[in-house]
Amino acid sequence: MLKRNFKIMTALAITLSLSFGFVTVHAAASASTASSSTNKVEVSVNNKVGFCNPAYPILENKLGFTKTQIEDAAKAGKTAFDLAKSKGMTEDQLRTAIIDAKSEKIDQMVTEGKITKDESTAMKTNLTNRIKNWDGNLNQHKGGHHNPAYSVLVKKLGFTKEQIDAAAKSGKTAFDLAKEKGMTADQLRAAIIDAKSQKIDQMVTENKITKEKADTIKSNLKDKIQKWDGSLVRKTDKDKSN
Repeated sequence: MLKRNFKIMTALAITLSLSFGFVTVHAAASASTASSSTNKVEVSVNNKVGFCNPAYPILENKLGFTKTQIEDAAKAGKTAFDLAKSKGMTEDQLRTAIIDAKSEKIDQMVTEGKITKDESTAMKTNLTNRIKNWDGNLNQHKGGHHNPAYSVLVKKLGFTKEQIDAAAKSGKTAFDLAKEKGMTADQLRAAIIDAKSQKIDQMVTENKITKEKADTIKSNLKDKIQKWDGSLVRKTDKDKSN
């Protein structure tokens, strides 16, 4: 039963990840140990996959660019297509390389019994559509931040990203910023959950996930946000500090 639940949750996480962007599935368990009884798959709704941008692995591993070179190019207004072109790779070739790399990971999950063949087919179709419409942007993550509060703080409370980053560096939390605008911690949590839930509902409307899956994802989301400490540190920043 545990094994079946693990497979179902993994499929949910991957489905959500490919629909919201390029996110990762964190499997917090080891099947070979007693801790398998607590196996769970965490869904990162706010896009994290080592490199959130789909082009980074290809630009680094296949074309030989360094992370710094890519980031400098992004700051200069260049796109992934510009970098690929400098190495003799066309836009279509870059798109294909990204799709192939992501598809291999999906196939691996089928082989490992984590998702079904039908699920993998649907995910690949969604992936292909997203990459075909991708504009080559080199931003590492949509909206520029992994932190769940950024969207609400910017769009709902009117803070700029620079103000939020400065607050984070000074040790403030999202709750501190929300309080400045008359919003309580509970209200901020609720606003984040509502915003994310709307995206999940949209996926149901678009037939990307079932209502049952949406309910499970929402439940996991609510648990994660309720336990969130208001930290403004982005995951990329945490990774750099480790």
